[in-house]
Amino acid sequence: MRGHAGRQSGFTLIELVVVTALITLMLFMAVPRFQVLVSGDDARRTARWLLMEVPLLKSRAVQEQRDYLLHFDFDRQLAWVTHEGMQEEQARAAAENGYRPPESVRWADLTFAGGPTVSSAQAVLRFYRQGYSDRVFIHLRDDNDRRFSVKVEPFLPRPEFYDHFVDFHE
Repeated sequence: MRGHAGRQSGFTLIELVVVTALITLMLFMAVPRFQVLVSGDDARRTARWLLMEVPLLKSRAVQEQRDYLLHFDFDRQLAWVTHEGMQEEQARAAAENGYRPPESVRWADLTFAGGPTVSSAQAVLRFYRQGYSDRVFIHLRDDNDRRFSVKVEPFLPRPEFYDHFVDFHE
C-alpha cells in the first residue's frame, strides 16, 4: 500500500475565500446592532439598560416561576424591579436603589398594546412566569427633544430599539 508522502496539507484558495466572505457577511449584519449597544449617547445607554433588563426579567420569571414587575416612576424618573411575594421592605429598597437614567434622558411614556399610554405617576410592565410579558412601547426623550422607542413583545426574547418614535399605529 502506498502512502501520500508527497501531499501537503492546508487550505485551498476557494476555502479561504468562502470563509472570508462568510465572516464579512456576519460582520456586515452585526455591526449596526453593535453600534446601538456601544454608543456613548445617554439615550442609547438607557435603551441599552432596557435591552439587557427585559430578557433577564423574562428569563428569571420562568426560572423562578414567579411574576416580575418592572416599575416606571415618571415623576421621579426611576425604574425598578419587584416580584410577587416580595416583602414590603424589600420592595421599598428596590425602589430606592432602582435605575435612574442620566439627567439628559427622561422616561417619556409606556404605550400598552390595546390599552392606555401612561406618561405620569407610575406604570408597570409585567413579566409572567409562563414566559411572556406585556406588549408595550417604552418611549424615551432626551434634552434635544429626540425620541427613542423600545418595543417589548410578549413572546420574543429580546426587545427592539428604534432611534425614533414608534408606536402601535405605525
